[in-house]
Amino acid sequence: MDILDIILVVSILVIIVFLVKKLANPINKETKSPKRKKEEITLEYEEEMKKVLLTYNHDEQTLKLKKTQLLKQISTELSTNIFFDKQEVREVIQKLANLH
Repeated sequence: MDILDIILVVSILVIIVFLVKKLANPINKETKSPKRKKEEITLEYEEEMKKVLLTYNHDEQTLKLKKTQLLKQISTELSTNIFFDKQEVREVIQKLANLH
């Protein structure tokens, strides 16, 4: 019986240590403010648009088509994004549409 008692006590101690570490050291995820997240998303879309502009700068017709497709895709994605309201979506799309 003594061995079982020792194993039980050690098991309980291990569980307690594990729980204390878990509670004392919460996940160290860097939380970003909504403003910072919006900036990052906008910058990613600007980079995508710049790639399209560089790739198709020689062919105006294809450039217009690809740019329109990308703007539609971005508009759809932003409209379902919790960080952006309708006015902000319009502003981002307008900014991207005016990139040259």
